Parts: sequence; C-alpha cells; structure tokens
Amino acid sequence: MQPLRYEDALAAYELGGDSPNYICAIAAEKAVALEQEFFSVVLLEDKAYIQLAKAGLLEMLLKEAADEYTAYATQGIVLRVEVLSRANISEYEESADQRMRLAFSGALGDFAITGAAQSCGI
Repeated sequence: MQPLRYEDALAAYELGGDSPNYICAIAAEKAVALEQEFFSVVLLEDKAYIQLAKAGLLEMLLKEAADEYTAYATQGIVLRVEVLSRANISEYEESADQRMRLAFSGALGDFAITGAAQSCGI
C-alpha cells in the first residue's frame, strides 16, 4: 500500500459532482504487514478510499452501517471501521478526534490495524 493523500481522495469523490459533508482521514498507527508501510484510509460520506501500489486508488462503497461500525466493499475487499474512542468532541458534537479499528478481509488477506483521525465529522 502507498500513502493516500486526503486531497487525492477528495478529488476522486468530487468527480461524481458532490461535495462531502462527512470527512474523516485515518492514519495507521503502526506499519502493516502489506509491504510494511504506513497508510491511510479516507472516509467521505458513503465511500472509503485506500491507495494500493498495484491497483491505484480504490473507491469502496458503504455496504452496512450500524451504531458500532461501518462496512465498505469493492473488488473482493471488505473494510470494517469501528470507533474505539472519541476525544476533543466539538461543542455541538458534529466532529471529534477518533481512534479506530480498521479490519480488512478478502483479496488483501485478513488483518486489522488501529488508526487515528482528527476532527472526523461535518
């Protein structure tokens, strides 16, 4: 996996003609078994973006949302995002810093990492 810049994910999302209300860029806390690189996941509304060395930028569509997690999928890859904790919650609770568990399954193999994000929300 290659690092994903937030700007690249936003540009891909805006190609559809929309501007996202919900934004969350998550950086992995530790290197991942895949090529031992740090990487990020960007969540924009009902889509998740990850950058792969061979496949390029992958757009994942929301498949399931519950109070405890959200799940995204594309091309045989499933990503499940669980919020572990929140901090620095905004006055009207529109955004917060978050620590998350990112669980991948499918074509990339099965693994989970923790990540952190600042000011996730609207």
